[in-house]
Amino acid sequence: MKLGFGILECFFGPAWSVADRRQWAPFMAEHGFNFYLYGPKSDSRLRKNWQEAWPDAYQSELKSLARVFLDRGIGFGIALTPHSAQFNRREQASMLESKIQTLEKLGMTHLGLFFDDLRSSDGMAENQIQAIDIARANTNAKIIFCPNYYSFDPILDRVFGDRPSDYLSTIAAKAPDDVSIFWTGPKVISPEITPTHLDEVTALLERRPVIFDNLFANDGPKQCDFLKLVAPNGRSKEATLQASGWAFNPMNQATLSRIAVLAAKNRMSDNQPATLALYLAIKELCPADLAVFLSSNANTFATLGLKGIDAATNSRLRTSLASNSHPAALEVLQWLRCEFTVGDECLTD
Repeated sequence: MKLGFGILECFFGPAWSVADRRQWAPFMAEHGFNFYLYGPKSDSRLRKNWQEAWPDAYQSELKSLARVFLDRGIGFGIALTPHSAQFNRREQASMLESKIQTLEKLGMTHLGLFFDDLRSSDGMAENQIQAIDIARANTNAKIIFCPNYYSFDPILDRVFGDRPSDYLSTIAAKAPDDVSIFWTGPKVISPEITPTHLDEVTALLERRPVIFDNLFANDGPKQCDFLKLVAPNGRSKEATLQASGWAFNPMNQATLSRIAVLAAKNRMSDNQPATLALYLAIKELCPADLAVFLSSNANTFATLGLKGIDAATNSRLRTSLASNSHPAALEVLQWLRCEFTVGDECLTD
């Protein structure tokens, strides 16, 4: 069963507000998205401190958020990274059981079991298969697994250690068929994801992957300098047919992200030309004056970035938006004021 299109709130940086998240539900329902996965890296209780319980008020907030999506027919999931655990140890296995049972009570329909961006270690494939088995025994949610190495990109080996030669083949052989596997493409941020590439990955993983598309991601120390309002080149309707689902990792800017992912979905659902898809998404989601501003400046924001925009131009851009109260305009202003800066901690937290 195909998962369709989804959104992964799995970035590092300033957390979206509750209102930001709630506003995704009507947008997704209107435009044919199928699932939303909550997993901000700023929430340490989903990563390094995953064993810790959320306060009751926070759990109630998440349960209410899940309901907002479910009431509109959109699946709601949570992305959990059980950091540094060994599941052959009964105590740590029990902790994972307890955590997943807690997530189950929130009403989730999807569980992201994430081992991305962690250091390579001996026996990690077998350890992660044990985590999958524990998850399957404690939830009815659809499990989507993200491996340590989720791309052929050699940057993963440089940053997190060389991948064992049998790591992905072991995961493919031992992960049950009903568990989906995330993949970002040939690169961590892939300019192009082709049907041919997906055929290769399908053979490797012994199932069609769910694409974790980082085209718009701007949560790293270099990427945060850019607003990724880019034409979704390198994606096609044909490629979507070779994947079991396609999930977009958005920008730190929630409103601007809706423009970007709508352009990508329209490109991939209807084969709209990429540049036209971006233009139409901007036009649909923004008032006329802001649409003209974004259409005129999107390429500058995406290619030159903050360091490439001189002080005079930065000041002129801010002045032109000063009286505009639209959320997308406010996000551009915040970005121009360097309020979305992310440091090297994104690689370790």
